[in-house]
Amino acid sequence: MFWLVVAVAAGVGVFLIYRSSPRPGPVRPMPPPEAAAKSSGAEPSSAPRSLEWLIELPERIRVARGEAEQLAARSLYEDALARLAHERRTAPHNLELKEAMATLYLDRKQFEEARRLFAELIEARPQDPGLRLKMAQTLMQLGEFRDAYEAVRWYLRDVPNHAAGQKLAARICLDGGWPDQALRHLRVLVDTRQDDTETRQLLAVTYLRLEQFARAISQFDELIRSTPADPSNYYNMALAYARQQLPTETLKVLTKAVENFGARTVAQWMGEPDFQPLHDHPVFRTYRDQLVRQQTPDVVSLAPRSSMVGEKQIGWMPEPVLDPLPKLAPR
Repeated sequence: MFWLVVAVAAGVGVFLIYRSSPRPGPVRPMPPPEAAAKSSGAEPSSAPRSLEWLIELPERIRVARGEAEQLAARSLYEDALARLAHERRTAPHNLELKEAMATLYLDRKQFEEARRLFAELIEARPQDPGLRLKMAQTLMQLGEFRDAYEAVRWYLRDVPNHAAGQKLAARICLDGGWPDQALRHLRVLVDTRQDDTETRQLLAVTYLRLEQFARAISQFDELIRSTPADPSNYYNMALAYARQQLPTETLKVLTKAVENFGARTVAQWMGEPDFQPLHDHPVFRTYRDQLVRQQTPDVVSLAPRSSMVGEKQIGWMPEPVLDPLPKLAPR
């Protein structure tokens, strides 16, 4: 009986304690970190956003590059740069965006900006030969021919028969005043049967600067037959005769050029420093004076970019036609 009373008393005590204690309310879900941070005034957590951002990043970059390419194709270069810069603000270290901007700077002739970005890219991806080729183009435009040549040679160690690399190396050598080295690079293209019109033009200019005039004239004569609308071939062929102080042969070529490009244009050519060996020759001077007095409209008014460089850089260099980069096996 005693123990029954004790058990009843204990049960009553437990019941009273339960009634007097606070009851739990319904369980509420925890707010997301961004909402909690916003309500507390703190910066939102980046962990959930970071995962989503990483997942979406490749697609955003692809879209940004595509839009920038479309803008550049319409010559809206500033808009293209702005589009890439906007995406880079969220991914400042992304190498794809950086390379796209560097290439666009190169196309825009903003060579200092291109060099800065290509240098950063090469530091991050030192085994990427394509970056070395673009850096070589940039340095050539900046007149830093030795560094440009070193960059293109590095590229050619990996892709020795790539036409764009060999032609770029030849151009750098010609602009740097090393035509004998340019000839070695162009020979690679001839030997591998990649000697297109640009290669033959570079080869002819190389012969001209090496003073191998017979070979140069033969090349220019073939080029005039195959590409009669290119004024540089007439200019250079006439120059090959002029450097030998052969006024009659020089004027024969220039007379043909007058028919295609106009009297005043050819008169301008004859005043170039390249033709200095004949400037005081009476026949040459008289013919130029006759052309100056003619008022026939010119079909084209083009001047070579060569003579401003120096005596070793005579001749009108053809405009570059860059081949696409070859697809390289991953390292």
